[in-house]
Amino acid sequence: MRERLREHVGKVEAERRKSFPDEGLIAYWEREMRAFELGIARAQRRQGGTTMKAAKSKPVGTLSSTAETLLRELREECETVVDLIRRLEARPRSARERDEILGDLSAAVLHLHVHTKGLDEFLCEAE
Repeated sequence: MRERLREHVGKVEAERRKSFPDEGLIAYWEREMRAFELGIARAQRRQGGTTMKAAKSKPVGTLSSTAETLLRELREECETVVDLIRRLEARPRSARERDEILGDLSAAVLHLHVHTKGLDEFLCEAE
């Protein structure tokens, strides 16, 4: 997470150096940076200190059936998003097709947002 945070700091700095920086993009990256910072702080609290410790590895197959279901659904929705992005990159043949893809992508992203809310905490508790 710390590496991702550093990457985003670099992106924001680079965008701000542009003649016409995209403030919406900067705001998005800054929200992600706050989320990374919160995630780092949560991980540190769970570990009982200010430095992160290496996680102990668990044998494969030790996830609960609930965790396995959540992860399977997450994978399926991520695959849907990737497929929709590829369809957009392939240049839809019409504005209608593009709009349908964008509508489906918007719904899939919203579903991912809802589906992943609290998932990181649930998975950490499952450790």
